[in-house]
Amino acid sequence: MDQERREMPGGPRIEILSRDVMIDQKADIWVRGFKPHSHVEVTTQTVDDNGVAWQSVTPYTLNPQGCLEIAVAESDGGESFDDIDPWEIFDSMRPVDDPPEGPPLPLFAKRTTEPLRVEIQATAPDGDTARSSLRLHVFDDATTVREEVSEGPVQGSFFCPKGSGPFPVVVCFGGSDGWFTEPPGRHCWHPTALPHSQWPTSGG
Repeated sequence: MDQERREMPGGPRIEILSRDVMIDQKADIWVRGFKPHSHVEVTTQTVDDNGVAWQSVTPYTLNPQGCLEIAVAESDGGESFDDIDPWEIFDSMRPVDDPPEGPPLPLFAKRTTEPLRVEIQATAPDGDTARSSLRLHVFDDATTVREEVSEGPVQGSFFCPKGSGPFPVVVCFGGSDGWFTEPPGRHCWHPTALPHSQWPTSGG
């Protein structure tokens, strides 16, 4: 049972079905116990493996019971998503020290298969507040092996399932700026992520 629910069984709270969430699966998160039709801001915060702090602030309007299921709720503007995005509170996170508007960034630098701890807070204008947290798994560390690749100009990250295989292979490249985001989730089999900005140039 969540600590918030023990402390305030009938008051504002955030309920999370599972504290361990894969990044490619829906997170079951409810905001409950606020006043009917309250406007709340849901803030998410985490720190990635490079020590960079990430944050998002997403506004919602609660239903007549003062509740909200985040995965199926439409935000009040948020980060300008046109449709309901079940991952909006995570998708809209940006480094705290970066400007709110800017180019796409690699999501959460990951140097290990350890999950990220994400703090979640819901706040209403009248001061009602609820807090909770979860562990966001970018990789399934029970079934995935991650290794650094550094062979001359070829540098990147190699992932494969634990076991003898054989496994299919996927090679992932970044965009023209050379950045790359390592493929998340338990369903990415045998991928290698390569930043092509370090490749040697050729005359062709």
